[in-house]
Amino acid sequence: MEVRLYAIATAIFVSFSCGRATPKFLADVLHVGTIDSAKGLQDVIQVPALILVLLSVGSSIVCGAFLAPERNRSVTSWGLKGLFGGPLTIIQLRQLDKLITREEEEAKKNVYQQINDKP
Repeated sequence: MEVRLYAIATAIFVSFSCGRATPKFLADVLHVGTIDSAKGLQDVIQVPALILVLLSVGSSIVCGAFLAPERNRSVTSWGLKGLFGGPLTIIQLRQLDKLITREEEEAKKNVYQQINDKP
């Protein structure tokens, strides 16, 4: 749930900070003041939007390049989750255990059987 809220907040900040119609929307619909004050507010909104975007890109790199391979998780899936979910995805991925593949599980069973079969 938190990851979704982060993604929604990031999308709102980026859309308000980069939209060409944002000052007019802020002035006419939300009654923030004049167009000039709305442009000033848009300039202020650009700072947190940039921070959120940089956090998302960094989280994508950390999840996809470092954390997902360590835990035998899909690099592409977790890279995208890191991009959309930001630092919250890093926390989520750190809480997951390493996946055991079928081959690893079968090899473990074979070793266990070999130990038990010896007299």
